[in-house]
Amino acid sequence: SDVCSSDLRGFDPLRLHQTRFEGPPRRPLSISAQVERVLLRHPAVVQAAVVGMADERWGQRVEAHVILRAPGAVDATALETYCRSDGGLASFKIPKAFHLVDRLPTGPTGKLYRRALRGDDRDSGPNPQASMGLAENAAPDC
Repeated sequence: SDVCSSDLRGFDPLRLHQTRFEGPPRRPLSISAQVERVLLRHPAVVQAAVVGMADERWGQRVEAHVILRAPGAVDATALETYCRSDGGLASFKIPKAFHLVDRLPTGPTGKLYRRALRGDDRDSGPNPQASMGLAENAAPDC
């Protein structure tokens, strides 16, 4: 998304300050969805979420958070092998880390909180009101 400003009176043209990009900078936006589809085809995987994590060398690296049907059914090495051989993913799309978790952070509507997976709010859990600048028990002013 773009960050822009204009004169309050409306006389100056719209000025672009910066462009914010949430996905991996060197890769198409559909990488997360592609990798998630491959992981969900694995018989031991119930749910998967793929996010871009900060990386000093590459800017961002691909990481996967996976819920298994049975604990210990597969390990990270088996999932990586599956993505590489059966999934047909290119090497740069294969997650550099697999986190085997019991649940993924979701909101009341069931939407996945990818921000929590990236490390933001990891300890406190998803709190939609915090992202809106509201106190925990405060009601909005509207």
